[in-house]
Formats: sequence, C-alpha cells, structure tokens
Amino acid sequence: MQQDTVMQHSRMFGYRDKDLLSVTRFYTTRRIYENLTKITEIDLTLREDIENNRFEAGVYFIREDDGGKIVPCSPEKVRMSNIVMLNAGKRIFPIGFTPIARTYASGISKDINKRLLSLIDEENRGAVLVPSDYLEEVVQLAYKAITPDEDSARFVVLDRFISTMRYLTRHENKAHLIVRRGRKVSKFKENGTVYSDAPDTTQDELSIARSVSDKYPVLMMLHQDGTAEGWNGSEFWWPVLLAQENMPKTIFALDEPDGKIRKIRKNVNNVVK
Repeated sequence: MQQDTVMQHSRMFGYRDKDLLSVTRFYTTRRIYENLTKITEIDLTLREDIENNRFEAGVYFIREDDGGKIVPCSPEKVRMSNIVMLNAGKRIFPIGFTPIARTYASGISKDINKRLLSLIDEENRGAVLVPSDYLEEVVQLAYKAITPDEDSARFVVLDRFISTMRYLTRHENKAHLIVRRGRKVSKFKENGTVYSDAPDTTQDELSIARSVSDKYPVLMMLHQDGTAEGWNGSEFWWPVLLAQENMPKTIFALDEPDGKIRKIRKNVNNVVK
C-alpha cells in the first residue's frame, strides 16, 4: 500500500463538514486499518515538523544493503518498500501475532530468561547498559516464539527490528536493557477487534526507558505469561525498542515487499555458554 495512492482513495469520502463527521463511518479489513494507522503516524510526524520548522538538518533516508549494512537511500525508493519512521522516542515492536505451541514456547522462554539473568539481576527494576550484540541474540529467540497474523500490517518482522537496532546503536554498539516478567496483556483491546499496541507500562518501564534514552536506545523485554485472552496459554517475550533522544528524524526503508522474515546475516556469539 503506497501512501500517495491511499491519499487519492480518501477522496471517496467527498466533503464532510463538522456536523457530518460524527456520523461518517468507514468499514474495512484489519490489514487496511493497520496500514492506514501506520501512514497516519508518518503523516502526522511530518506535518508537525513542517509546522514547527524542524527541518534544519533535513530528513534522513536510509536502507539496508545486501550485506546487512546501513546505507543512504534515495527518497524515491521509499515508495517501493516497507518503511519505518524513526525519530526521538519512537517505539518499535511487533503487533498482531500468535505464540507458537505452549510446549515449544515454554522452552524458548526459559532460554531467554537464562540469557537475560546473565545480563541483569532479576531484582533489578532499572536499566543496565549492554553490548547490542548480546541483545540481538535475545531478540532473535523472542521472535522464534511468535508468528505474524495474516491480517496484521503492523507486525515488525525480525529483520526490520534487528536492522533498526543496529542503526540506533551504530556508533557505540550499546543499548540499555529493561526486563519485566509475568505480564498479562490481552491480544486485543477491549473492543476485541484491534490489536493491543501498548505492551509496556507508561508509569513503570516506559518511564524509566525514556529517562535513560538520551544517548542510547532502550530494549524492553516484557514477559507475557500467556494466561491473558488471545494467547492460547503460550508464554512469550515481547521485545520493545525505544529510540534515543539525540537522533535525527529518519525514514528507514527495507527491501521486504513480501513481509517475510529473512535470515539475519550477522552471526552473534552466544551470551550464555
């Protein structure tokens, strides 16, 4: 779905004054809804920058090359690929997925927990600075326990998540880590049709993450015990990546038109032997 095409299709609404807006309804599939949500987020961000004259440094267009490196990207390429708008405080995480079978998910969860305990004490409710290579391996394991739903357009695939984290940590190869366990967030919001998109808690780990993200990004690993509605009793770890405050606005483009998870090209040594 291209943004300019969607904007043209929006003309089907015709003119709507304030009195008609309250009774205007648009019925669509969940996938189109998720696409429109992503486009709206990007559009609002750009409009806000234009209104506040925040383009002194310009907008950075980048992509991942065939060797897994981050390289400059022509703005025209953004029209042909999936994109991520990165700016200070942006959160990147998968939305719209299903955990794998309970038995296999439990084994992966235990492996992740063991690795996290080697990086941060279980009693530590704060953030610790960790080499990003170690965190990549944890994220890769987390993705092994979840599969994207067919109708979700907001599922951030593994390759995109890792590539984004590499870009955010490209200068010093470090990121803050925050861990929470035993969460019970349902798969859908109260209306039962829209995916939950707030696995982190504003008053807890997200507040801490924002307080330490001045220089380094933050990876929040949030353990869901699987008992909440929609997860079929399978536990998993929900990774949430928060961009640091000192980064320029960036449009991140990846060559993944089919949305499939590709093999990570970089080999990372195990954290726990």
